[in-house]
Amino acid sequence: MATTDPAQYIEETVAELEYQVKQMEEDMNDLVLAYLSTFAVDNQTLINFSNNYEHANLSDSVFDTAYNTFVGAFLVYLGKKIVEGTIITVADFSSRGIAPVGNEAKLVGKMIGFVDGKVIKGGYLYQLGKMSQLRTTFHNYIIRAISSTQKLNLFLRNAKPMFNSTEKTRSSFSSYYMKYAFDSIQQATNSIALYIADKRGLTHFLYKGGLVKDSRLFCREHAGNIYTRADAKVFDGMAWKGKITGVPFLIAAGGWNCTHVIEWQPLK
Repeated sequence: MATTDPAQYIEETVAELEYQVKQMEEDMNDLVLAYLSTFAVDNQTLINFSNNYEHANLSDSVFDTAYNTFVGAFLVYLGKKIVEGTIITVADFSSRGIAPVGNEAKLVGKMIGFVDGKVIKGGYLYQLGKMSQLRTTFHNYIIRAISSTQKLNLFLRNAKPMFNSTEKTRSSFSSYYMKYAFDSIQQATNSIALYIADKRGLTHFLYKGGLVKDSRLFCREHAGNIYTRADAKVFDGMAWKGKITGVPFLIAAGGWNCTHVIEWQPLK
């Protein structure tokens, strides 16, 4: 482990995930283009007939192939990162005189569906890798293209925003993993910290982490300050851009892609 500071670990993980997701996106884009190129055309125009619709029903196979060839490996990496973050969090508590409760790493592993280094079918990581919403979006896109007898070049080009990022805009695929994969690490870190805090009766926390150019206003106003559980309840009732509705502040912190952690303070 390069660091023993949970906040620094979260920040360093962003760069790692960027690289991992970029590699996956390139592989996913190759699979998608290969599949889309196999639809029947006439004069470079998609044919509106039953065989193309039947072929569209095989769109899930693209995602299944992705899971079996590279997404599954990414999920194992992600599971290890989440468990590693948990171990760092527990070590940080110990270094500040707050005793851990038990085998927190094992607890988090069960919570995310990652046991003995393997992704458990039906668990959180497994479902993350299945990309259900993106599967539906992709299938519906194909159906619309066939029914409108779209030109093949447009058919291929218009699919790019789903699987091919540009310098200015993330693809739907990249956005999905940078949002949910990164947030799963951050939220697991805060969740296990809250678990220990609850067991040890801790009441105060530091909203810890650095700021970047596009840090949201909430984080700019609150980072580096000490708060209480009562303050956290107030934050739960507030609204700001990027907040994750329905997830307690003590777990989600600033919201989507937030790099701040809840650092619980020893009892005085």
